[in-house]
Amino acid sequence: MSPKKLGPWDVSPGLHERITHEIELREQTVRSADKEIGRDWETRWDARTDSFEVVTESGLLVASGLTPGVAGHVAGNDPAATLRQCVADRKTLAAHPYTTQIINPGYGPRSAGFGCETCHDWDGVPEGRGNCATILALAEAYGLDDEGNADVEVINMPKKTRTPAQKLARKIQAATGKPYTTCLAEARRKLAEQQAEQ
Repeated sequence: MSPKKLGPWDVSPGLHERITHEIELREQTVRSADKEIGRDWETRWDARTDSFEVVTESGLLVASGLTPGVAGHVAGNDPAATLRQCVADRKTLAAHPYTTQIINPGYGPRSAGFGCETCHDWDGVPEGRGNCATILALAEAYGLDDEGNADVEVINMPKKTRTPAQKLARKIQAATGKPYTTCLAEARRKLAEQQAEQ
């Protein structure tokens, strides 16, 4: 499934779920290898064949006839290391949840319909920018998106400086769902009342 765009935002549906599925598949494969031959692997020199081999902690042969680089790569991706990476990837997903309770980005008329609660936060309310750069990178690591894919754009917008009225307007909009211009007028009125009381 290729990513979809709405304006400059990546709106690939269900990317969190697709990454989770890939993690689960990887864990199943690794657990199978762990049961069959062992969790921790290491390299050793085989003088008979003048090459390297990869063995488990109990000495069971995993692969032989390898160059040092290939042996190091295979041993470095043993079940223990791969399971640690899966745990780390799950933590990354958990740290970047998405929500549909969003506001339109940059006062624009349209949004992606969802946004990352961590990366797209704007004064406590996420903007609808779709998948964040972290989730897109994780998807790429699992082969769910090509590095050079022109369909996915990561937005690198400078952080906007908002006036107190704009900040309050966004909070009012998030709480009430009213149009932004209405909320901005209400925010300005409230702030003017507060100033008059002082």
